Amino acid sequence: IHKLLDACYEKDNIKYTPYLGEEGCNNDIFIMAYDKRTLTSFLYCFDNDISEVSVYVHPDYRRQGIATRLFKKLPENEYILSGKNTDFAKSLGFTDKYHEFLMEYDPSESTLSDCTCHTKSDNIFLYSENNTEIANCSIFEEEHTINIYDIYVEPDYRNRGYGRKLLTSVLKELTATGKRIILQVSELNTPAYRLYVSLGFKVVDSVLFFRRI
Repeated sequence: IHKLLDACYEKDNIKYTPYLGEEGCNNDIFIMAYDKRTLTSFLYCFDNDISEVSVYVHPDYRRQGIATRLFKKLPENEYILSGKNTDFAKSLGFTDKYHEFLMEYDPSESTLSDCTCHTKSDNIFLYSENNTEIANCSIFEEEHTINIYDIYVEPDYRNRGYGRKLLTSVLKELTATGKRIILQVSELNTPAYRLYVSLGFKVVDSVLFFRRI
């Protein structure tokens, strides 16, 4: 899979690393296509609130209808399709599109306080006050990269700066690892995008998401 992805990255000038699941993602789906013993393409379906589907086809095997055949093997369901191939998305009935930005943290663009205000359980960071959990986020850590995801603030506490407090504290800890820190955010989520920019994140790439309407 990683060799196939490397070929796609080089051909399509992709900078983001796709999420391909982790231990415990029991409902995720992988569908693969082979030419004899050579992996030519694969589809990955991430089991989220609305399942997210991504398809990767080796440049030497494109325009043969492989991606369409992979998609049609999925169970009947509501999906979001990620990628940059608008024609492929339209052929499957996905007509509404929006960007999701890949953002990378730039410490030189940020001044973080020394205050640590979170607790950590495995790969989940928590912010609490008076024994009440207010905000949390998770990380997926790789050899050279840390991906921040599932940033959440309880509805009654939103727009009061708690997300900023949590992320500022978390970034202070993660920066010490020396690893690249990234996150992804939809262009539709303007408040979150503005928060990340103010904390020192910059857009380094984007991917299109397509929806059926």
